[in-house]
Amino acid sequence: MSMLCNNVTIKGVTMDDIKLKIREFLSRSLRNCSVGDDDDFFELGLVNSLFAIQIVIFIEKNFGIELEDEDLNLDKIRTINSLVQLVDEKLGVAV
Repeated sequence: MSMLCNNVTIKGVTMDDIKLKIREFLSRSLRNCSVGDDDDFFELGLVNSLFAIQIVIFIEKNFGIELEDEDLNLDKIRTINSLVQLVDEKLGVAV
């Protein structure tokens, strides 16, 4: 299995790799605020709807996938685990 990440193919990507990359992005974006894997960062008031666009751009750019209209559901991007699941579905990554 390989994954396109920042225009570089990475072989052997796992869901843990995806989760780590998402965590790093959120840590930078949320000014080092720590969120759990199932914490809803929208419900917690840490982000707003404009941040949803930043998440989509991050996912598309860093994982080399294109999100479709049906993927642009807030429930699919409100937690770290939901983001990992979304990327996993699009890439078909094995655990």
